[in-house]
Amino acid sequence: MPISELSNVNRSTEIQIALQTLLSRQRQGVFTLYDVGQGMMAQGFTETEIMDGLIKLTHDRTIELLPGNQLRVLTRRTAEVSFMRTAR
Repeated sequence: MPISELSNVNRSTEIQIALQTLLSRQRQGVFTLYDVGQGMMAQGFTETEIMDGLIKLTHDRTIELLPGNQLRVLTRRTAEVSFMRTAR
C-alpha cells in the first residue's frame, strides 16, 4: 500500500475517533451538525473529512443522520431496532 493511501486511512480513523470522542462527551442524544462541525473544525478537520467520518459512522450504525441537519447517537438497542425497520 502506498504511503499516501496509508495516510488517508490514518486520517479516516483519526476523524472517526475524534467524532466518537466528541459525541460521547455530550449528554444529549440529538446533535446539530453545526455544533459537531464547529468542534471538529476547531480540531483542524475539513468539512469533507467530517462528512466522510459521519457517513462511515452511519454505515457502522453508530449514529443516525436526521432531518433538519441533526444526528442521533445510537445505542446498541436503538441500532438493532433501526436495522430491523429497514430490513422489512
